[in-house]
Amino acid sequence: IKLNVMLLIPLLISGEALLSDISQPVSFQAVKLGDRVTISCHIQHDAPRMRVWYKLTTSKRLQLVASTDTLYNLTIFKEPSQHFLVKSESFKSHLTISKTIRDDTGTYYCGVLTLNKCDFGQGTFLLIKVMCLHFKKFPPADLQKKKGPLYHCDLESFLQKYQQDPI
Repeated sequence: IKLNVMLLIPLLISGEALLSDISQPVSFQAVKLGDRVTISCHIQHDAPRMRVWYKLTTSKRLQLVASTDTLYNLTIFKEPSQHFLVKSESFKSHLTISKTIRDDTGTYYCGVLTLNKCDFGQGTFLLIKVMCLHFKKFPPADLQKKKGPLYHCDLESFLQKYQQDPI
């Protein structure tokens, strides 16, 4: 928890978040549930040693995913797991999600920290596609008002079943 607060101090002090020398060449990626995906970030100059990845959730919550000190080749993740991997090079940073889950949907921002500011890329929106294997027929009362298909994808029932009995 101390590290998370320390990483936000430069952002809070400076009040800056610029889109200057950092680019995320892919602004939108869509992958299937369970796929491996890598989000890339290009840095136009020899970046400061501190780099961060943040995720803006679909409910507009900003979450720190990982922070990297390139001098010591040390990456600290918000939650220790094998879910995320960060690879940093002098002019690039890559965030890999080993096996996507539904909650991975969101916009990922790559940033570099200096003493007085934090610069961010424009973000990459990651969409996790879920194949519908469970269809549900609309109730008769709803059918009178409905025009179109008689069935709909019942994602919640499918996910509950999938969590209990994975395919």
